[in-house]
Amino acid sequence: MTINLRIQQRFSVQHEKEFLELERKFIELEQRDLNFPQGRRSRPVSGTQPLHTLIWECEFPGLDAARQALDFMASHPAHEELFAQQARFIEEARVEFYEIFP
Repeated sequence: MTINLRIQQRFSVQHEKEFLELERKFIELEQRDLNFPQGRRSRPVSGTQPLHTLIWECEFPGLDAARQALDFMASHPAHEELFAQQARFIEEARVEFYEIFP
């Protein structure tokens, strides 16, 4: 079963510039280290989520692989250093798993 891992982060609109600058550093980290899941980022233009929401998502071959990816990111020193800087701008975060139908 293919799983889509989705991380939603609603950030402080007053700190949008700082939040997005740090997000660019996450992108650079993912591009430098191919051990990282190569996620796709998006922001709502319209819908139920506020405009100051960042969505990161990536597909995995199963739930275990998706959870291992979360563990990998949480234990990677460079990722954790960036997240520590960015966390102060995050107002709400969600981690969700979706089954992809064939």
